[in-house]
Amino acid sequence: MTDRLGDPSADSVTGLPGLLGHWDTNYYFTIASQGYGADAEYGLAAFFPGYPYLSRWVAAVLPSQSTGLAMLVVASASSWWAAVVFSRLVALETGPGDELSYSELLPVVLLMAGPYSVFLYASYAESLYLALAVTAWYLARRGRWWTCAALLSLAVLVRVNAVFLVAAVLVMQACRCGLSRWWRFSWVVLPAGFLLGWFSRLYLVTGDALAWSHAQGHGWNRELNLPVMTIARTLGVAVVGSTPDRQLQFLLDFIFFLVVLSCCWAWWRRRDYAELTYATLLVLSMGTSTTLVSFARNSVTLFPTWVLAGDVLTRARTRVRVLVMASSFLLFTLNTFLFSIGAWTD
Repeated sequence: MTDRLGDPSADSVTGLPGLLGHWDTNYYFTIASQGYGADAEYGLAAFFPGYPYLSRWVAAVLPSQSTGLAMLVVASASSWWAAVVFSRLVALETGPGDELSYSELLPVVLLMAGPYSVFLYASYAESLYLALAVTAWYLARRGRWWTCAALLSLAVLVRVNAVFLVAAVLVMQACRCGLSRWWRFSWVVLPAGFLLGWFSRLYLVTGDALAWSHAQGHGWNRELNLPVMTIARTLGVAVVGSTPDRQLQFLLDFIFFLVVLSCCWAWWRRRDYAELTYATLLVLSMGTSTTLVSFARNSVTLFPTWVLAGDVLTRARTRVRVLVMASSFLLFTLNTFLFSIGAWTD
């Protein structure tokens, strides 16, 4: 298969990888194939380099040297790794050992076959980020802070959500080790340095010190707003959106926003402050944007949500568990279909 370069606004990935390669895939494809270049300020700068650059390296060793296929390979391998480590994390969080019971499999199923899990198999950065994030969290739970920091340093080059994750791991360490010996937190300089290095690189390419933020505003109209305005605009699109698929997705964004808020309340009651920090920072970031667009998609990266959901469902009645699981799988099927035909899928 031959790669076709072109405008990121049009589908650039063809053939079999094209079924799971729409929307943001085309930006990643352009970066992997051509780099950022002078066009970075017009949208490409909104995307971090970890996933597209890794895909470029994988493409170089594939027999076909297809960037589109390499992107799919990286996403698939990352989702597999994320599932394996997440299962071990769930066992660590909910049981006395690393062995999964039947009930402890629920969070893994919810994450890997949940409403927006299509983005763990599509040519998006979510799966690579999730693999790094879950592994870093697992290592942090075991007190291996510097090894965790090394993975967080890679994660900050994949998605901006890693900044929230770094803050959450700092809170986790503070809750476990206390604040008396501040030098124990010195590992944070590692991911901070990687993030600063990337923004410095963007500045050299674009001449704009705020290239990432400006690209978000230019390409996706993301601007700081009061939460009430963000919610009002989201519900407005859900009611009078230009197409039914957009109406559905914006409604789901709002529903998932409420679900995550409920999780935040539960984590507060349980004193799970690391999970609370991770989710709250995401809520504050997206809840003060122009709309809640893509909030539901971010549920696949907010992995503590699925640990909590699995715990709640285990205690729920069988009919409730069946209803939730069936609804989750139906949404997964619907979103996978919509995404594969190029319809709006958050």
